Amino acid sequence: EDLPPLIGIERIEVLKGPEAILGDASVNNNFGGLVNVVMKRPQSDPVRQLSWSLGRYDGARLGLDLAGAIGHDDGWTYRLVAAGNHADRSAQGYRGQRSAYLAPSLGWERGATRFTLGYELVTNRVPGPDHTVLLGDSLAAMSPYGILPGNPGDHSTYRTNRAVFTLEQGLDSHWTFRSRGQYVKQRTSGQGWSLTDGYLTGAVDATARSFRYSDAFYTLQNDLTGVFEQGDTTHTVVFGVDYARTKAGRDRQRDTLKTGPSQSYNLFADAMLPSARVSTDEATTVQTLGGGDWTTETGLFLQDQIALGERWDVLLALRRTSYELSTSWADGSPRRLRKDQWVPKAGVLFKLAPDVALYANHTTGFQANSLLGEDGQPLPPAKSRQWEAGTRIELFQHRARLNLAWYRITLDHSVDYIAPEPPYFATPGPGQTNHGLEVEFAGQITRGLEGVLNYTNSHIRNDDGTQPVAAPRQLLSAWASYRSQREPLRSWGVAAGIAARSRSVGRLQGGGYFDLPGQASVDANVTYYGDSWRLTLGLRNLFDRTLYAVNADQSFVPVREGRMAMVTGVYDF
Repeated sequence: EDLPPLIGIERIEVLKGPEAILGDASVNNNFGGLVNVVMKRPQSDPVRQLSWSLGRYDGARLGLDLAGAIGHDDGWTYRLVAAGNHADRSAQGYRGQRSAYLAPSLGWERGATRFTLGYELVTNRVPGPDHTVLLGDSLAAMSPYGILPGNPGDHSTYRTNRAVFTLEQGLDSHWTFRSRGQYVKQRTSGQGWSLTDGYLTGAVDATARSFRYSDAFYTLQNDLTGVFEQGDTTHTVVFGVDYARTKAGRDRQRDTLKTGPSQSYNLFADAMLPSARVSTDEATTVQTLGGGDWTTETGLFLQDQIALGERWDVLLALRRTSYELSTSWADGSPRRLRKDQWVPKAGVLFKLAPDVALYANHTTGFQANSLLGEDGQPLPPAKSRQWEAGTRIELFQHRARLNLAWYRITLDHSVDYIAPEPPYFATPGPGQTNHGLEVEFAGQITRGLEGVLNYTNSHIRNDDGTQPVAAPRQLLSAWASYRSQREPLRSWGVAAGIAARSRSVGRLQGGGYFDLPGQASVDANVTYYGDSWRLTLGLRNLFDRTLYAVNADQSFVPVREGRMAMVTGVYDF
């Protein structure tokens, strides 16, 4: 919930398959594939945009995006993005959704030099998610959606400050130096009720919890990129170093989880539960979170992307990762964990025809885990191995692309369970194997008609024989948009899409599992385009289905009921 709003994001790049084997923007991608969130940055082309939205439960949103050149020929540019949101209450009655976002940045470009400096402030107050609790061992024994399983003031707050810089310097016709870094400081707090051991009569054990947690981290990456040609062979070489250091629990005294005494409560008969924070003033358990733990990760990397003529592309990469954890055990004695790992990566792509390419790649992974365990300690890093093979097909005169892929991923240990409500503790799980098929389509089908489709059929198996939770076997999402090319309908556009998944399972408190059914949600919108503005009416959950989140356990089953309408507008001035 500390992510910036969409108005602050330029684009989201998802590189998989052949794009992934041809290298990625960060180079230190350990697991294969890449999801890269590209924030809006200064530019010389002017931007003057005001956006807004109104929705029943999402409330009112207002955003401003400004960009352009400073002066005339001195190379300075700027960007200012600001947004705010306020909603009265959720569908179940949780109160007070609020958010604010501010992101000023400056840029300078002269010749072969480009430099940007930016700052982001993200604040979110998120009310308790609409959810139910199980009063038995299945969804048939779910508490009624109309009963609030907590207090209207249950919420979490997030505040993130981020400072970033990027520098790119062309050295000559072959070499480019890049440097980028960021410093991030985060603070999270919240309060809520946990209802456990439910019975069909409505009797549950109610426990109040409040927490406060903070962390900070900074990252730095420097690399050199060189491009060389030897006959019909082209090498794009990247080598460099990166460094990341994280401090979990900046305030040893205040970063705590307080748990109040458990009390008997009846959902059907008793009055509403009081404020969870007040109820934790007499906490029976106070657990320190983090307490100054330091995690450091450094890496040296070398990558060579080789184009062999017009048909072959080869990627060879090697990274040396060093991970170090400095913390303490529960008794205060020091704890130090250090691991070093070579992370090789190799891939090949063959262009069978101008519109068809075959590819294969193999990657090993070594990834530190940012989640905390139930004891407040960071989870150990995970090692992985990935194989992938597939084909890329260009369609509709290269206006669209179809990817078909087979993959297999193994982990030495997984994250077995993540608490579906704040403060999001996790427990390490068994080794895991995930293999399956993926189909992806994106692009323009014909004039005015564009589409995106993603389908995954995955087989996930835990090495110890337990069932993987929150892991549906099949996932499907599809979206199509059409804007008329003929008068007088040229100003109108329509779009619709579906998001579907097969069944999955959640975990019961006493052991065992309960079924979460497969489901599908259909969304649609209608847009009118003016000369300098556009207006969109969107409908979520068009067919009014009851929808469940997959990250559910017996005491917390996130549910969304009902159709939701939202009106959004954008004005360029």
